[in-house]
Amino acid sequence: MRDKILKEITDRRGAVTRIAKACEISTAAVSRWRRVPRNRVLIVAEITGFKPHDIRPDIFEASHPHKKGKAA
Repeated sequence: MRDKILKEITDRRGAVTRIAKACEISTAAVSRWRRVPRNRVLIVAEITGFKPHDIRPDIFEASHPHKKGKAA
């Protein structure tokens, strides 16, 4: 079973083709993914606009905005 985020990504028109081309693999290979492979996360994130953490939270930590404090 595919993970939810990968299904959302691959349901987008043309996404599988763009990902396959960027990864230099076949569209069939992308279609067989159950989740985005570790070595493909950054490419998929760049193409789709998803954050790496959203694609593979088990690998990438969520980035937290820095809080700006007042200077002493």
